[in-house]
Amino acid sequence: MEIYRNLSNDIHRENDFPAVITDNMIQYALNGRLHRANGPAVITASGCKMYYWKGVFIEEDMFLARNTMTAAEILSIPNAEIRRCFVEMKGFAKFIKEANAKILDSNKETGAVLYKVDMPDDDSREPLVVVKVFDGTIHEDENGKPYRKEYFLRVPPKTKTCNEAIAWTFDMPEKEYRELEKET
Repeated sequence: MEIYRNLSNDIHRENDFPAVITDNMIQYALNGRLHRANGPAVITASGCKMYYWKGVFIEEDMFLARNTMTAAEILSIPNAEIRRCFVEMKGFAKFIKEANAKILDSNKETGAVLYKVDMPDDDSREPLVVVKVFDGTIHEDENGKPYRKEYFLRVPPKTKTCNEAIAWTFDMPEKEYRELEKET
């Protein structure tokens, strides 16, 4: 293929992800692992395409169906590592809503909510536990209405409270976080 010869051993960027282009292939990577969110991470000169998500190989038919898979279909994926990739692809917000996540805790003052989704038997010792938090910065939408961005952060599976979850994201004990929260 002419594109490979013309760009041999060059580095190209697509959506801020570097791609290494050689005579034989194009490889996209993120943090040193093959990865491409919107297409094949490896394309060979012969036209072979391989799909990867954060270093994990995903079969082409599965990858191409990623945007239409339901939470139930994702939970039925037999490989726990590939299942984790599809949860990330769907996004925690959509996944926990579709999977009817259990609410473990909520904080009316901050709006934080701690969710849990039990995983299939092969991964049952590590449920998906996610805390929804809000950005402290107030933004305005196109109509000038104020809002705060919401984020969903995965936390350790044994987490029981929103404060414990948020404290973990700052690498501090819950007690220290509560004291810091009182000061602000």
